[in-house]
Amino acid sequence: MADHKKNDMRSDFPSDRIGPASADGDAPATCTRPHALPRRRDTLRACAALLPTLPGLVLAQASYPDRPIKVLIGFAPGGGADAVARIVCAGLAEELGVPVVVENKPGANANIATEQVARAQPDGLTLLYNTSSIAISPHLYAHLGYDARRDLVPVALPAAIALVLVVSPRLGPRSVQELVTLLKSRPGALSYASSGTGNITHLAAAELLRLTDSSATHVPYKSEAPAITDLLGGHVDFYIGNANTLIPQARENRLIPLAVTSLRRLPELPAVPTLAETLSPGLEMVAWSGFMAPAATPAPALRRLGTALDKVMHLPAVRSRIEQSGAEVRWADSAAYGRLVTEETARWSRAVQAAGLRPE
Repeated sequence: MADHKKNDMRSDFPSDRIGPASADGDAPATCTRPHALPRRRDTLRACAALLPTLPGLVLAQASYPDRPIKVLIGFAPGGGADAVARIVCAGLAEELGVPVVVENKPGANANIATEQVARAQPDGLTLLYNTSSIAISPHLYAHLGYDARRDLVPVALPAAIALVLVVSPRLGPRSVQELVTLLKSRPGALSYASSGTGNITHLAAAELLRLTDSSATHVPYKSEAPAITDLLGGHVDFYIGNANTLIPQARENRLIPLAVTSLRRLPELPAVPTLAETLSPGLEMVAWSGFMAPAATPAPALRRLGTALDKVMHLPAVRSRIEQSGAEVRWADSAAYGRLVTEETARWSRAVQAAGLRPE
């Protein structure tokens, strides 16, 4: 994990948090000269109380991890983020020498899994594999059971997944321009799927409609699988979803890909242009995903995780598997990941407002 102070890398997320709280507050108790402290007796007693536990703390940190690690992900199995998480966690298990188990906890735009990790024991054994939803949820939910900036700390970001704009073959359009023309000719008549209200698949489509000054009916689903099923069945007209789940459908011509949302074309779909090429220069909307831990997780454990993930993400075999899944390797350490979440939180705030959504 990067040293925030040494590199002067700042974000809204807390950096290393180590040490039991003192009797006077949240700051870790420290031993200094008695005459320098207004409450020297209380502080000395706190320091004395820590002494018997120090060997255990040092041993626990030195042997981390000594038990299996559980990684929670807030979406159903089989989705884009789930696929990447399992590739990375397999490599992480080999690097750390302990099982790393991915557990799916879908629901509430990933807030169920996020809250569970935010309240978990901060021992480095329960992690969150979060997605862009963590930057979106604060603008959609008036009463979250967690505060990401207070309760979680970024560990590392391995990858991002481009989205693909696809339509049902029976709809007709074979380009973004043709879809926009159809949307404008039939205001509100066409429908688009999403993996849930406020999900990036919803906001990406809403942003497309905003940029083209057009309208369509939103049809939210609980996950990506039923959304794709209804799109294949012609029950909805278009969808902007994860590339790694839509590429197989596009290759078989079961769905027609019109554009990808990354700045560069995907190697798996080289003939499909980007939205930046066809709609708005510089436009990029990707579903990034990475690891977070409870905020009070000891810094040595966070550093161990960060170092292990760095090694895993530079293994050619792991990078190849991620790219073959349709995702893009975008390694970022803790500091850089924290900055990204802060920037994306502000960005999606604007998109939520533009889509006319209000916190519930």
